[in-house]
Amino acid sequence: MDISPNVFDAIGTTFSVLFMLALFENVIVLNLYHSCEKLHIRTNMWIVAVIYCDMLIVLSAFPFVIISSFSKSFIFGYYGCQWDGFLVTSLGSASIFLLTGLSLQRYFIMTSKLRSNKISRFRIWLAIGICLSFGLFWGIMPLIGWGSFELEGIGISCAPDWKSGTSSNISYTIAMYVFVFFIPVAIIIICYLSIVLKVMSFIISWTPYAVVSLLTSLFDMNLEEISPVIVQLPCLMAKTACIWNPVVYVCHNREFRKAFVKKFRLWNRASSTQSTYDLTSRPNTFRRTSSTVKRSRVFKRASQ
Repeated sequence: MDISPNVFDAIGTTFSVLFMLALFENVIVLNLYHSCEKLHIRTNMWIVAVIYCDMLIVLSAFPFVIISSFSKSFIFGYYGCQWDGFLVTSLGSASIFLLTGLSLQRYFIMTSKLRSNKISRFRIWLAIGICLSFGLFWGIMPLIGWGSFELEGIGISCAPDWKSGTSSNISYTIAMYVFVFFIPVAIIIICYLSIVLKVMSFIISWTPYAVVSLLTSLFDMNLEEISPVIVQLPCLMAKTACIWNPVVYVCHNREFRKAFVKKFRLWNRASSTQSTYDLTSRPNTFRRTSSTVKRSRVFKRASQ
């Protein structure tokens, strides 16, 4: 099926804007965290780990989509496809596991006498390391034979192949659906049942991709015959999760909000000070210049 060049251009333009937005958001959050000691609490360690994963997705996956969109095809070859699929799968899975770990920690703190400061930083770093290892596991498996990475949709990005119908790809897709989507979503919903927004942003990003891949694998539905764009959109939506995480998990964090307001006031004050300095320094420069000219004229007259 021929895809209109306008579709490629629209996706390329959209993801160029999303790239700058996501980069700005994640850089701001990391800057706030590292510049404000009050944010160095144990719960925020999970959030920062998620932000770092999101930052890597933005820097590694978005350029593939943007360049391929404006080129009207995936120009990075077989190994580029494997690298793209590995990065997105590993980092995306790790981000999901990290959000699940964060929800579990908050759940235990809210529902028991356990306090955040009672959990050692070593244990949290260990748990974060395990989440990252699980994400790496799901990214490596297609490279060594369980599942595979292929171009999807209109051919501008790569992801696990859930279309071929082989037993390896089907089993990998089902396993990912269960262990990387269904179980984490169930845990997050249970832990965050009263915080709907935090659940919805995650589900909106990942549900279309999970549903399309599962339907194609189990029921042999070839959605590309209907429209490759329909197949491409869920994968692109999954990548936008790195935009929502800084907004949802940081804006609803009291410490981060206070740090952002303080930092914004400092930036605004510095900008105002610089503007005032520029306005007050110019007349002085003018007066000094004028007085210098007058002294020069007097000197010339005296010499004459």
